[in-house]
Amino acid sequence: MNATNRPLNRAVILITGLLLVALGAGVVTAAVVPDWLALWKNGVEGLEVPFDPAQPTTLAIVLAGCAVLIALLLVFIVRQGRGHTRTLVRRGGSAGEIVVDASVAATLIEAALADHPAVASVTVSGYRVRRTPALKIAVSVRRGSSPSDVRESIDRVVARWDSVLGSEVPVLITVG
Repeated sequence: MNATNRPLNRAVILITGLLLVALGAGVVTAAVVPDWLALWKNGVEGLEVPFDPAQPTTLAIVLAGCAVLIALLLVFIVRQGRGHTRTLVRRGGSAGEIVVDASVAATLIEAALADHPAVASVTVSGYRVRRTPALKIAVSVRRGSSPSDVRESIDRVVARWDSVLGSEVPVLITVG
């Protein structure tokens, strides 16, 4: 339920993995075939590369590439952790602003479900889904318990929470 760019994440992992595999293969080849390292050194010494780092054009291209890479990495870093929210409800009125923290809902819902004999553990967290605050309630039930009974109990607790709050908050319930 977060906004992590999964394809970009997988692409970065794939490219990093391929580079590490290629580096490892080169090290293994150099260790197993001693002549390969000498051959590579001789080949590189005779190779003329038309790259002069002192030329302004080459330097500008390298700096522009580094700037683009840094910008992409900063965007990736800033996007991490999105989705979680601390503020569940924010209402303004003539008397001031009312803010309900997601930890209040978490504490009350966890306490209400703690007495249920079929519930082993409860975790409640706040998320922002399409700019709307929502709750995620993850419940682990004891072996042999009916998940539908636990679900009905969760529905009653959420309905009481919504009536206290005065508005409905979207809820994702997972029972495991």
